[in-house]
Amino acid sequence: ELPALEIQYRDFACWERSQIDEDSVKFWKDSLDGFETLNLLTDYPRPSEVDYCGASVYKKLSKYLSERIMQFAKKQGSTLFATLLGAFYILMHKLTGQQDIVIGTATANRSHPQTHDMIGLFVNTLALRANIKGD
Repeated sequence: ELPALEIQYRDFACWERSQIDEDSVKFWKDSLDGFETLNLLTDYPRPSEVDYCGASVYKKLSKYLSERIMQFAKKQGSTLFATLLGAFYILMHKLTGQQDIVIGTATANRSHPQTHDMIGLFVNTLALRANIKGD
């Protein structure tokens, strides 16, 4: 038998909704103001109507390369995520020539102890913006 939960998913959803105020909406509008879609070259023209269908590509890094990247991140006082994100920003800059880049990432969003045993979708998508300079 499962233990009783302190809160239900709907309680979490109501709490999360209550956190959205004018200041937070203004913050995100200001933070994302003026960004442009990445202009990646493709092997065929983009359709006039976007269908948002995509695909995944999985690549496994060698143990040696993985360890080197982790060592580099540690030496820089950074996390593995931040290091790989920085590398991805640089790659997108090299492929597009664009400096202002926004990348979306998902976070687990289970920061409250009451949510740890709950069933439900707690994913929060964040838009991370960086301006890549030539130096």
